[in-house]
Amino acid sequence: MAMPDVIDFEEALNRTDGEDRALLIGNGFSAEYFSYSNLLDKSGLVAGSPIRTLFDALRTVDFEAVVRALEGAVLVERAYGHAAHADEIEADAQKVREALVQAVNSTHPAHREDLGLKYASSSAFLSNFQTVFSLNYDLLLYWVNLEKSVLKDGFGLGKTNGAFHGPFREDGTVTSTICTAGCTCSRTPSAKSTRRSMADQEL
Repeated sequence: MAMPDVIDFEEALNRTDGEDRALLIGNGFSAEYFSYSNLLDKSGLVAGSPIRTLFDALRTVDFEAVVRALEGAVLVERAYGHAAHADEIEADAQKVREALVQAVNSTHPAHREDLGLKYASSSAFLSNFQTVFSLNYDLLLYWVNLEKSVLKDGFGLGKTNGAFHGPFREDGTVTSTICTAGCTCSRTPSAKSTRRSMADQEL
């Protein structure tokens, strides 16, 4: 199978000039601060423990992959009548989830000021897009947006009252959208944007 032609970023911008562009951001946006390998080091999961051994056995540093493996093992153990062991594995899956939160918290920059000059380059890049979707857990995209106001997420609609802005309106119209993991955003032809918690809907 022939490989598709890959164009550079400038050519992509030229080809889509005058069109609404969308961007999907993954770990590369935050890679200077976060990667799965350094998150595992900061997770507090003890080397030699069954959980860390599972990371090694799966040859991964992906927390979600390990959680999925543990959840699959829970189903198997319950099906074979090993309820106690299933409960133990289920508890380990929760430990992995909590360890990821701990690792992100311990490696996340403490303050918006810590990003320094990166705001200018990041906002210049984001200004090329009208809709941005993020799969990341961190606050870096939000901090860039708070600093430079490149995009709006719907919660910025309303009137300014001192340091506050609101209230959020589901029927509000926005010219750009920012969406993060755990939420969904949709745009209709009338450019209305709505944001709902993922917990409130079926996937």
